[in-house]
Amino acid sequence: MKDDLQLQTEAVKLRRINGYGSTEPIDVIGLLLAQECYTFIRLPMTENISGMCVIDGDSKIIAVNSMMSLGRQRFTVAHELYHIEIEHRGQGVICKKGTITDSEKEADRFASYFLLPCDALEWFAEKYEVKEWTLEQIVRLSQLFRMSFQAVVYRLHQEGKINDLVYHKLINSNIIDIIKDTGTDMSLYMKSPEEEMEKSYGQYSQLLERAHKEERISDSLYKQFALEGFCDERWSKMIKEALIYD
Repeated sequence: MKDDLQLQTEAVKLRRINGYGSTEPIDVIGLLLAQECYTFIRLPMTENISGMCVIDGDSKIIAVNSMMSLGRQRFTVAHELYHIEIEHRGQGVICKKGTITDSEKEADRFASYFLLPCDALEWFAEKYEVKEWTLEQIVRLSQLFRMSFQAVVYRLHQEGKINDLVYHKLINSNIIDIIKDTGTDMSLYMKSPEEEMEKSYGQYSQLLERAHKEERISDSLYKQFALEGFCDERWSKMIKEALIYD
């Protein structure tokens, strides 16, 4: 199993390849859409599945569970990037919550370093003169780097920035209830809006969206084509396990 230094190095290298330094927030979904080989899909899936990925010929496909918060979706994209770009797992992967294989644990740690490198964490602490990691500072970090509150709390605990008592108190907190009256952007902690609940992005997806918008294909065919129209039986089999069907 890879150690943290290896995963940090791989995360920063992939950032650099895509034009990002080690201290700036990363638009991980925009990163996918900037590459013609990627198709990105949001779909409502069963609650135990975060996302999935597959390489189909020259196409790379990542799907995330739109029932989860935007912060969690961004983390899942980074997690799936590890499977595709670092592990080169072309056979297809379904990522279930609570899975504890070495590969899944590595992908989670990679995702954390990819979204928030160690240099970025230190830069933030210096810029905002963090002496103690208060709730306000943690929310600010979460918002700036577009990570879920829980992912930031977990990372700070791993880095020894917060103790066990604070960690257990925060990790079980409902962040929406805590910050709802503070004027903080809530979208990061909410599931996709209805119009984004079933949507695909990329060159194939643009053609599909146009056909759906012009009512040349039905809602059911839109979902089917979004999932099966450009990939093989592996993907179709994965989808049957993951999707929430009406």
